[in-house]
Amino acid sequence: METAKKKYHYQADLKQDLLEKGIQIICEKGVSALTLKALANALGVTSAAMYHHYSDKKALMAAIVARRLDELNLLLEEQVFEPFKDDVIGMFVKSAMVMYDFCEEHPEFLIIANGDAVDNWAAYPALMDSMQRIVAKPLAAITQAQGAGVIKSGDPRDFLLMAFSSIYGYLVIIFSRKKALLESSDPKTLRRNYFEVACSAINMIRVNQGSWRSEFQQVEQAVLK
Repeated sequence: METAKKKYHYQADLKQDLLEKGIQIICEKGVSALTLKALANALGVTSAAMYHHYSDKKALMAAIVARRLDELNLLLEEQVFEPFKDDVIGMFVKSAMVMYDFCEEHPEFLIIANGDAVDNWAAYPALMDSMQRIVAKPLAAITQAQGAGVIKSGDPRDFLLMAFSSIYGYLVIIFSRKKALLESSDPKTLRRNYFEVACSAINMIRVNQGSWRSEFQQVEQAVLK
């Protein structure tokens, strides 16, 4: 039986479906299985129609990452930045846990972002805009905390990178292709260990590092569910 082809009356519909189908292929078969030809065939469209939106595979990958970053940013706005606006430590710990849950739900985000499918982020303005939006609030929070003597003095971007690198590395190990290293680990234990990693990473940039465990235990119930 011949597969029915969907007719696209609006280019926005095709652009959305290209993203959705691309994500589906990556989740089911991996990044290497995704080609623009396979994507066009799966949606029953011509290559010309597809290239109207994405010039190549890397452009599609950049769009997927940008979309996930925007979705993550919305979650952070709702669950972190507003509720914890007066508690910078709680904000960073909660941000880390929201990232964990998001990556667990969307593992393709880390697979693409951590791979070489998009090797030059600066070449994609929409992707860079998404990244700038997602780091704006944490950078502002670090600056505010520096003024209050909570975080060390220096370039806020350096401290954000210091804290984020440990957190991001743990997420990559768990949810990217390296997750096979931890197949025997209990999911609850992984999440709990991640919480400890996040707390330790955040503690690195604080002025008073000695009391971090007792202080973070106070926010534990609010962020670790």
